Amino acid sequence: MSSINYIAFSTRNPSKHKCGDASFAGAIEISGEKVVLLLVADGVSKSPKDWLASLSAVDFIVEEIKQSKKPISEAMKAAIETANSKICAGVENTFGMLTTLSAVVYHPADEKLYWCNVGDSRILGWKNNEWHQLSTDDSTSMQYKENGKIKLQNGAPIMLSALTKAIGQDSALTININETAANEYKALALASDGFYDLTGFNHYASELAASADMEKKAAGIQSDIVSQIRDDASIAIIRLPGKRDFDLRSYLMEQNHSAIEPVDTLEVLEQEIKQAALNQDHEYLEKIIAFMKSNRLFYSKPKMIELLEHLIAHKSPMVHEMTLLIRKI
Repeated sequence: MSSINYIAFSTRNPSKHKCGDASFAGAIEISGEKVVLLLVADGVSKSPKDWLASLSAVDFIVEEIKQSKKPISEAMKAAIETANSKICAGVENTFGMLTTLSAVVYHPADEKLYWCNVGDSRILGWKNNEWHQLSTDDSTSMQYKENGKIKLQNGAPIMLSALTKAIGQDSALTININETAANEYKALALASDGFYDLTGFNHYASELAASADMEKKAAGIQSDIVSQIRDDASIAIIRLPGKRDFDLRSYLMEQNHSAIEPVDTLEVLEQEIKQAALNQDHEYLEKIIAFMKSNRLFYSKPKMIELLEHLIAHKSPMVHEMTLLIRKI
């Protein structure tokens, strides 16, 4: 799973005391199968303790799914149903809590995605340079009223979005698990409405998907959005393994090569750098480093230093250029 990159984080609305969102991304095992689990939950603020609702949903699902001996799809369904039942029954003497949920399990062995959503937190896949929504929002539009009267704006009723389904709403809630081929997408994102409603959502999600150091990129994104969010915001994102047949050498050595997404190269850059240094292929290595610089493709500092040491060990003339790259991190 070392070639699979993923991250999840929740950002609190500064005007609130506690974050009503919760998220999770981690490598786990289900019935002996190695998978990556991604979760995003958005507690309903009009119901009691939104922060406890979202956190409980995530904790219950992670705990339950790790213990399951069922096949992945059944384990996922059972874990979500258990979380729903427990929240319906009350947590820490708190009843009536509600939360949305988006859940994804990526199974590398069969290259499948198993996913489910309840409420209006979304699941989106990255392909053809765009984010495509896989999930369908469980919500409806309704007229906003004050003191029983419809509120108007410019003569037209103000419309609000209202959830039609949520975790904690009904102990008999129907949970449907969907299956999708993972090779259809280069990345997958789970986002609460506080995140996907951001003006820069496409930019933020795409930068995360293409980043070699997701943790560093996530820190920058959080500090950037905290001043503009109107609601708690959560995202969980996974970059799926790159194209196995992608030929970086042919791409870089062509005189007039076509446009490409940097995310396509992240899975092959490290090995290509090491092999080029070993083969004393200075021209190719120079083009690789120039490509990294122009596209701001950096691994974490420890990984970049490891690559630098490899160049030094093989007496590469590109040691200085790699050192300059590291100083930009």
